Amino acid sequence: MMRIISTPEVPEDHLVFTNNNWNSIIKKGFNLLITNTSEAKVSWNDNVNVKIKSLLALYRGRNLDDINEEFNSILKGKFCKEKLNYDFSEKRDRNEINNYEKHLTLLSNSNFISKDLSSTIFKAQNMLMNKAFVHQYEKYGMEISDFLDSIAFCEQINYDYENY
Repeated sequence: MMRIISTPEVPEDHLVFTNNNWNSIIKKGFNLLITNTSEAKVSWNDNVNVKIKSLLALYRGRNLDDINEEFNSILKGKFCKEKLNYDFSEKRDRNEINNYEKHLTLLSNSNFISKDLSSTIFKAQNMLMNKAFVHQYEKYGMEISDFLDSIAFCEQINYDYENY
C-alpha cells in the first residue's frame, strides 16, 4: 500500500506570499513522512513512527540544481537518529505543477496503514460475529468461511507491514 505526500500544499491565492526553498520543502516532506501527519498538522518532533520500505522522491519545478545534497540525504535516511534502511530513488522534472515553482511528491511504501488496517479488521470481525449483512452475501453464494479467509488474509498483510 502506497502513501503519497505532496508539499507544499497552499491555496492558489496564497502562492504570492510563499517563498519556499528546496531545503525547507525536503525537510517538511521528510517530517510528514516519518511522523505520519498531514501538512496541516505537521509535527517537528524527532520521533520515528513509520517504518519505510521504499521511497520515491519526485522533485518538480524550477532550480532543481539548487537541491542541496545534504538535505537530499535527509530523504535517503542518512541523518536520522535510527538508521533508516530503505530503497530510495529520485526523479527530477523541470515542469511546474499546480503553479508551484517548487514541489515535492513522496511516494512511500511503509507501515503507515497498519493502524487503520487493524481498526478495519477489528470492525469486520465484530460485524461478522454479529452476522451483520451476512444474509445479503449468502444469497449470492458466499459463506462465513469466505469472510474468515478474507479477514485472515488482511491480518497477514497487517502483520507483514508491522514487522518489516
